[in-house]
Amino acid sequence: MVLFFIFLSLVWPTIVADSTCRFAKEFSTEDLVASQSKREKFIALAMEYEGRFNQPSVGYNGPSGHTYDSHLIDYRTGELQTSFNAFSAPSKEAIHVTILALALDENPLGEIYVKAGNEGVNSQTRIIDILTRKISTYEKFRETYPGYGGYMPWVTVNDTGIHPTRGYQNPYQCPSLDNGELIWALYLIYNVLNDRGYGALGKRYKSQFDAMIKYGKMMFYEGNGIVSGKIIIKNASATPFPDNYAPQGSYSLDDPYEGELFTVFLDLFADWGSNESDRDAMWIAKRSQLASVNYETPRGPITVQEGWHYSSHEMWKFLELPYVDVPLVRRLFENGERVRTWNSDLKGIPGLYAAVHDVSRDDDVRGYFVPGISEVARAKSTRFDVVTPYGAFPTILANLSVGIAWYHNMLLGQKMQGPYGSTEGANVNGTEISPIVSWDTKQTTIVALLGGAGASIGKYLKRESGAKYQRFYDVIQREYGMKFPSIKGEDLGYKLPRTQIPTTHLEDFSSCR
Repeated sequence: MVLFFIFLSLVWPTIVADSTCRFAKEFSTEDLVASQSKREKFIALAMEYEGRFNQPSVGYNGPSGHTYDSHLIDYRTGELQTSFNAFSAPSKEAIHVTILALALDENPLGEIYVKAGNEGVNSQTRIIDILTRKISTYEKFRETYPGYGGYMPWVTVNDTGIHPTRGYQNPYQCPSLDNGELIWALYLIYNVLNDRGYGALGKRYKSQFDAMIKYGKMMFYEGNGIVSGKIIIKNASATPFPDNYAPQGSYSLDDPYEGELFTVFLDLFADWGSNESDRDAMWIAKRSQLASVNYETPRGPITVQEGWHYSSHEMWKFLELPYVDVPLVRRLFENGERVRTWNSDLKGIPGLYAAVHDVSRDDDVRGYFVPGISEVARAKSTRFDVVTPYGAFPTILANLSVGIAWYHNMLLGQKMQGPYGSTEGANVNGTEISPIVSWDTKQTTIVALLGGAGASIGKYLKRESGAKYQRFYDVIQREYGMKFPSIKGEDLGYKLPRTQIPTTHLEDFSSCR
């Protein structure tokens, strides 16, 4: 990869000039599966065009460095609409910070991403500038709202900084799930900054992380193994104290999907003192949610971890933590992505499923819904007509060439690539798209194409304290080992796309023709 990047850096201006934002049409499934050089060129082009979302007033606010949730796009041109979603959540920040960390950590593809639309700018200089603005915004929020203890709710975003959205005021509230995603991005970035010689900036990010360690258990742990999914903050202006927090309703964070990131954080970093048994109590309280289920194929069953909807979004924890270091979990994860590809192949679906905004025939952006694979899910989906490119991100982590083939197949749909990269989604008959670009449904794929953060975070856990890494490994092995005494279907291969989104109903964006 490094040698390829050296070559690519010499010819990149010519390659980009000869390509358009509809570069997916320049490749075939066969190219991407059989040819490493063509696959690497495709990935580099994806970095270039997705990197154009990572711009001020597009994916984030320039003065504050904070992400916007999403930006609406014009149905005809693909250009940005004047209206956009000037709010955000810790999960969006998690993606942005993780990408910047991986790019700063001498990832050659990350340099293409960061330089997109900023030719002539030193990539490290740009990363440090964004990160400096971002941590200043975090620090200002902590100073303004000390009751949040370093955690963040959904926020409005403008040039002056961030503030809780109306939905998270009266009373002030804070979620644990999204913060669990951000926590690990902060852990990654302060370690990378220290390694790359930016110790002063790294110290500021570590201070944010340390505040979350200090107050996380006080704010979110209810006792008896129960972790609150969302809390009420009685006085957001007060320094954290125990009676300032209360669970909002009965929602507890007991899922074995992306919500588990926060459980792992509490387990490894919270001060359990004389209540050491509470660490295991958290896992006991959520143990019933981890279940084995088989997906039936004409060639026999494939054993997987039961999903909620079996949306790719549920696999977020594999982007951040070294789950695949545990052999049993790696085998299950790979089986899960086999099922994702088998399901689409057997049903003639030209793409993969994940939580997504609904499609429309005009600039109107409709509600969020979750298509999935009901055969292996606890909550049964009712819609199966919309696919989304980021549905391929866990498949990319499991098998790069297969995942890219599915990602590419969805990009071939009309209006599925624009001047800011991939479009959120399309219906399977090619008559409608989701006219929006967002962090969740675009940049999760970029994290996967950069290799994910799991290996780096595993390295830092080992370096900081081998006991922390070993605790993570042992707990995950224990929990999965209880539920998966055997695994079926590992001998079945992945399926490649055989059908495409029809291209006769819509015209491509005018900016990309």
